[in-house]
Amino acid sequence: MKIAILTQMPRYIAILFALPLLFASCEIYNKYKPTEFFKIEEEWLESYNTDTKEHFISGKRESFVLSNPPNDTSLLRKMVEGYNLWTIPLDTMKKYKEFQRVFYRETPCLTRHYKKGEPYPDSYTFKLRDLGFPCKTIYDGDDPGQQTRYHFYNKENLMKTYYYSHSGGFYSYDYNFGRAFGDITDFKSIEIENIDQFFEEGRKKLNLDSTGN
Repeated sequence: MKIAILTQMPRYIAILFALPLLFASCEIYNKYKPTEFFKIEEEWLESYNTDTKEHFISGKRESFVLSNPPNDTSLLRKMVEGYNLWTIPLDTMKKYKEFQRVFYRETPCLTRHYKKGEPYPDSYTFKLRDLGFPCKTIYDGDDPGQQTRYHFYNKENLMKTYYYSHSGGFYSYDYNFGRAFGDITDFKSIEIENIDQFFEEGRKKLNLDSTGN
């Protein structure tokens, strides 16, 4: 009987320890592989006009997952800001007061196939999550399915960028890093006097960096 137990135990132990290692491997950056961006959600932000007593669309928030994101914050910031320069439509940004983007690490729970409200992947039962795997989710009341807000304060949150237009025609650009790097950091802010020039010069610099000139 003891021999039978000894021959069976390693199998279960191997499975138990292999699963966390599998999930942890998602956090290892491979500089020889590309970092890919996948948009998973768009949300419109509302504000309230105290004069007209009406709500109106004041901005937009987009959420992305990144495959193979770097673990270095400087390199991550360079990638994210470069991606923003190429993919944010200036005409859309100028329509609103604010334009936000949140970037998450792609995990077996938060994937490029995310669909708001649909059940999480079957492999992530509550029993598995209770063992401390990275997709542990705390629901408030009824289970509404997949929600990006569940992941905002988790280690999947890499970075947030925030463009805000001020009266007078200038913009501010803020960014911070998420729980993937420990505690959520304070926002760093940059004032932009001319948003068109800011994007034009940024794109030119990206072209120079890519050609090596």
